[in-house]
Amino acid sequence: MNTTLRHILFVLIFRPWLRQIIGIKSINADIVNRQEQFIIVANHNSHFDTATLMSNLNQDVFDKTHPIAEIDYFNQTKLLQFVSSKLLNVKYITKTRLEKKLSTLDILDDLLKKGKSIILFPEGTRGKPGELSEFKSGVAVLLKKNAKIPFIPVFLSGMGNILPKGSRLILPYNAIAFYGQPKRINSKKNNDELLKEIKESIFALDPSFTNP
Repeated sequence: MNTTLRHILFVLIFRPWLRQIIGIKSINADIVNRQEQFIIVANHNSHFDTATLMSNLNQDVFDKTHPIAEIDYFNQTKLLQFVSSKLLNVKYITKTRLEKKLSTLDILDDLLKKGKSIILFPEGTRGKPGELSEFKSGVAVLLKKNAKIPFIPVFLSGMGNILPKGSRLILPYNAIAFYGQPKRINSKKNNDELLKEIKESIFALDPSFTNP
């Protein structure tokens, strides 16, 4: 799909639908569009998470930004494949490394080295609404390898109530995406320290959330 057409669909149809019909709000989203390159790191409760984050990007940023998702789910139907790859600009990864293929970290590192921006959900899968799953260590490794690129923490509140895991029913809900300030990591920290820093950066955006 032509990139201009894709963004027009977002601006004229999808974005108003998300905001006015579904009820999703975004706070400080313009922060992203002021960055040359970034890694968005967010919690994950719904497939609307990706759509919401992409809908806040202007065209130039949209075209070079790729949400990262496992292919298993999005490969189920042609409609899911079209929406994810053609409309949402998703780059697929697999759970297991295939023979003679690049690892997931190598794929993501290559995208960043080419000047692309990415959207990561460190939990690796959608959790239950309001609950935090353990973060995968890969996000810390990737950030250390690309310490000059800022990560932008985003806290997604209420998204799981719109399209919870295991449900196909879309329900209007006043969900909010809170964007934090860009941060650069200290590459000398170990992975556990970085994962703690990333978690705290995300959940500090919503004081009502109790981090377990």
